[in-house]
Amino acid sequence: MLKAFGGSVSSRGALRDCAIMIYLDPILAAEPAEQQKAPNGMGDDDARIFGAKVKELREAAGLTQVALAKKAGVQQGQLSEIEIGKRIPRLDTIKKLARALGVPPHELITD
Repeated sequence: MLKAFGGSVSSRGALRDCAIMIYLDPILAAEPAEQQKAPNGMGDDDARIFGAKVKELREAAGLTQVALAKKAGVQQGQLSEIEIGKRIPRLDTIKKLARALGVPPHELITD
């Protein structure tokens, strides 16, 4: 049987290598299955909606990003990323932003 692989195979290492080549190479070469992202907290759309709501309320209050960031105690860069939906804020940040905007936290996270 081993002569069918192109000669005699006398060592266990060569036999193992043949087994790997025959059985594992096609498995390892196959495309990995795409992993589904588990829904956990805010999704990308939720983050954009939240950010748009923060921006809308900030502008209605006549505040710049710098002014709201200072009032809420967050970094201006962080606020900018939140407003464009690039960053998902933690609960404490949501509370800080709501307090600074003078609205209850649930108003920031509901449509």
